[in-house]
Amino acid sequence: MLLSTVIVAFYILMFESPSLELSKIAIRNLFVLSIGCTSIAYLIANYCQRLVSASRTSLLYVFEPIFGAFLGWLLLGEQFGAQGIVGAIIITTATLLPVFLREERLPA
Repeated sequence: MLLSTVIVAFYILMFESPSLELSKIAIRNLFVLSIGCTSIAYLIANYCQRLVSASRTSLLYVFEPIFGAFLGWLLLGEQFGAQGIVGAIIITTATLLPVFLREERLPA
């Protein structure tokens, strides 16, 4: 992932002329998003992971794109096509299958 980021950054710097104009509102918004939405949310999530099992925690993280898509539909009125629905089914199946297979193998 780091290598792909470096390659994309190199491409952008070689072939584009990026410009960055930061206003006071933009800096404030970046600060609020980085502290509020990222740092605090992950601190709370890491604390709460101690209270639930690892399999349930992994399910929450893997279902995050589906939660995001659902909230986008509910709050923003985004529409889903056939590809979005098929993708959600694939993600859900791929997430639940190992959990159910592992639980069946455990001795009683």
